[in-house]
Amino acid sequence: MDILTLDKILDLPNEVLKTSKKYDEFSEPLRKSVIDQYNIKEIKEEITKKFNKFKDAKYYYNFQLEQLINLVPDYALKDYETSKSTESSVENIVQKQEDGKIWVSIFYKTLIHVSAKLTLNEAIYLVDSFFRNKSEEFIAERLHICKQTLQGIKMSCLVKVWLELKTLNDSI
Repeated sequence: MDILTLDKILDLPNEVLKTSKKYDEFSEPLRKSVIDQYNIKEIKEEITKKFNKFKDAKYYYNFQLEQLINLVPDYALKDYETSKSTESSVENIVQKQEDGKIWVSIFYKTLIHVSAKLTLNEAIYLVDSFFRNKSEEFIAERLHICKQTLQGIKMSCLVKVWLELKTLNDSI
C-alpha cells in the first residue's frame, strides 16, 4: 500500500530526476528505428493532456500536507460502470473523486517507474518541458547541446514515457 500526499505530488519532478540519475549508467536512448514507428507530435499532445490532468489534481483532490491518504494503485484499472438507478448524485461525485485519486496515484507510480528507464538528459527534458514549461531552446542551453541533439533526446523520452502512460485511462 502506498501513501500519496501533496508533498509527494509536488516533489515528483525531483523524484523523477533522482531516479533517472540513479539508473543513468544503465539507460540509453531509443534507436531511431524504434522512434520512427511513432508520431511524435501526437504522442506529445497526449502526454501533455495527461500531465495537465495530473498537475490539476493537486487543486481538485484533497491531498493534505500532513494527513496521509492511502491509495492502492492497480495497473489493471478498469472503467467503472455505475448504475444510475441505485447511486445518488452524491455517491457518483464521491466515486469520481476516489477514481481521480487512484488515477493520480497510478500516474505518479508510472512516472517513477519510467524515470528509471530514462537517461538523465531525457529526464531533464521531461521535467523542464512538462513540469517547468521551459522552451526547447532553454533546455538545449541547460544541457549544453544544440537543438538538433535535443530533438533526439526529446523523441526518445516521449516514446519511452508514452509506452508507459498510453494505457492510463483519461476518463476517470
